[in-house]
Amino acid sequence: MVVPKHLSDLQPLERARFATIARLLSCLITESLVPAFYKPLESKDISGIAIALRSETLLDLKAFSADDILAIIPLHYPPVFKPDGHTPLGRAIGLLDPLDMMPIVFETGLGYPIYDVSIEFLISLLRRC
Repeated sequence: MVVPKHLSDLQPLERARFATIARLLSCLITESLVPAFYKPLESKDISGIAIALRSETLLDLKAFSADDILAIIPLHYPPVFKPDGHTPLGRAIGLLDPLDMMPIVFETGLGYPIYDVSIEFLISLLRRC
C-alpha cells in the first residue's frame, strides 16, 4: 500500500474529498464532539497518528475494539494537546489542524468482526505501509 505524503500527490477530486473529511474531523475533534488521542511514531515521514474514538468513556481504557474507532489519521506534525490530556491510550488532542494531516484517513466499518485492538498493533500496521 502506498500512502500519499502530500496533497500534491492526489488528483483534484481526491484532494477535494480529503480536504472535506480533514475539515470535518478537525472540527469534531477540536470542538470535543469526538475524543481523540495521539500516539507518536518513530518514522521519518509520520510524526504519529491521531485516533478518533466514538465514545468519551473509551479514553480511560487500554484496549478497544475496531467498532470503537471512528478514524485513524497519520500526521505530519504533532497536534495541540489538552492541558489535562494524559490518558492510558496516549495524549488527548485539543486542536487538530487539517494541514498537519497526511492525505489519508483510515476508518473502520461497523458490523465487521470485533477484535480487541491494542495501540501497539495499530502502530505496527502503520509502520508496514
